[in-house]
Amino acid sequence: MKLKNVKLSVKLFFALGIIAVATVIVGAIGHVQITGLGNDIHNIGDMRIPDIVDYEKMNLEKLNIRAYTMEVLTFQNRDDARNDISNSINKINETWRRIDEIYTSLQSRPRQTERGKQLMERADNEFRAWKTAYAVLSNLLIRMSKEAKGELKDEMFEEFTEKYYQEIPISDKMTLTFNELTTNNINDTTEMVKENNIQAKTAKMFMIAITSIAGIFSIIIALILTRAITGPVNKAVTYAQEIAEGNLTANLDVDQKDEIGILGNALKQMQEKLKEVIASVMSGSDNIAAASMQLSSGSQQVSQGASEQASSAEEVSSSMEEMVANIQQNTDNAQEAEKISQKVNEGVNKVGFAAQESLSSIKNIAEKIGIINDIAFQTNILALNAAVEAARAGEQGRGFAVVAAEVRKLAERSKVAADEIVALSTKSVNVTENASQLMEALIPEIERTAKLVQEIAAASMEQSSGADQVNTAIQQLNQVTQQNAAASEEMATSSEELSSQADQLKEIISYFTIDDSKTYKHKQSKSTVYAPKVAQVHKVKHNASAEKGKGTVIKMGNDGEPSSTHTAAHFTPKSTANDNDFDNF
Repeated sequence: MKLKNVKLSVKLFFALGIIAVATVIVGAIGHVQITGLGNDIHNIGDMRIPDIVDYEKMNLEKLNIRAYTMEVLTFQNRDDARNDISNSINKINETWRRIDEIYTSLQSRPRQTERGKQLMERADNEFRAWKTAYAVLSNLLIRMSKEAKGELKDEMFEEFTEKYYQEIPISDKMTLTFNELTTNNINDTTEMVKENNIQAKTAKMFMIAITSIAGIFSIIIALILTRAITGPVNKAVTYAQEIAEGNLTANLDVDQKDEIGILGNALKQMQEKLKEVIASVMSGSDNIAAASMQLSSGSQQVSQGASEQASSAEEVSSSMEEMVANIQQNTDNAQEAEKISQKVNEGVNKVGFAAQESLSSIKNIAEKIGIINDIAFQTNILALNAAVEAARAGEQGRGFAVVAAEVRKLAERSKVAADEIVALSTKSVNVTENASQLMEALIPEIERTAKLVQEIAAASMEQSSGADQVNTAIQQLNQVTQQNAAASEEMATSSEELSSQADQLKEIISYFTIDDSKTYKHKQSKSTVYAPKVAQVHKVKHNASAEKGKGTVIKMGNDGEPSSTHTAAHFTPKSTANDNDFDNF
């Protein structure tokens, strides 16, 4: 199918459809990207960071268990250490209760990677092995709290020391596994952030590419449609101008089947109808001049005044109709702008709400990372205390001093990592707060714009109402003027008036060229008798928006006589099916 045969509505729908599809694609990509970012933030805040916190808490509570257990060793040289041992048992039991709560919290959150699942399974086995190994120490402590006195006390402390040093490698192995879990979690979180950055850049480039391609296609289609529409329209305009200048021999070459083709065919049919009407008028004007010799010219002056009033009323009425149409268009545009402002206001409110939610999530992350920092600090303090206790123990505490030094290094590394994450979170909070403030500053301006548009719409409606009232009054004046003109024309019964009108009609018709070989020229008949003074006929300008069919032709009654309602009236041409097509277009 050729483009020139496609309807204008289809052409425009296709062009706008490409822009709409590009807009939907860009919007969908943005929505998917924002949704993915929100899910990742939720994952980091609700899953990964709590895991890191619980890992550090487990290591801290394990150190507390070890510290309380080492404290029992200091009771060996006391005469009656059973009460001290009982107090240590209470502290150890309370610490185990906290460890069980932390471990239950860890178990409640699923692992998201295969590596995480393997490490957690290993940590679970090592935790159970440590708990089993320490159960031996717990049972021994209970016996010591009841029987540790005399020679039996030394034997029990020797057995307790041996079991204690057997338990240390098991707990250290579990600690290493928890450290691996922490490192793995931090690495996964870092990788997730990197992937989000890469996806955001990719989505941005893709949206730019889609927008650019859609823009290029839109320009190409606009150029094609412009050439397809303006070319035939210019031909039709030139053709209409030729007819307006009186050349009814002009030709229009139209071979398309869209609305422009329908318009061209309608113009051709109008040209043929004009030729028929002008030929009929030329023939009828001679008959009118011959039949009007016996009518008087007493009302020429009255007719002239009525004609001038009718012309002025018609011009004012046409101008008022155009003004009413413009005011109505302004009102419609203002109402549409009001709707658009409201939609923009709602969209900005939604974006501001989303920014506030993102800000709240980032602040929550920063607070939880602060907990990690505090835990690292406390771990460092405990490691220092342990190192001091190991120094006091001398040769027996050398191994524990090494472990305390390693724990301190681990605490310092945790603090450095926590500080880096806090810095990143603080930067994100600042960026989100700035975006939220910009949105909050933009919303009042949009609301103010909406209010101004509402005021413009109200003023336009008031103007439209006033213009309608003025137009009604002018129409009433026009009716009175038309009645006056009719009364004056009914008095014009002389043949000289009708003859004069017929001669002027021929002069007007001579403006049109209806044959390639000649232009109709009126030749005055020798027998024509003119009235002393001929009524002046004023041309009335009509706006394109004026009522269809208004003109300055004169209605005639039967046998060429003036009708009883003779006015500067309306000529109603014979309608055809092609005329209806032209009106529909």
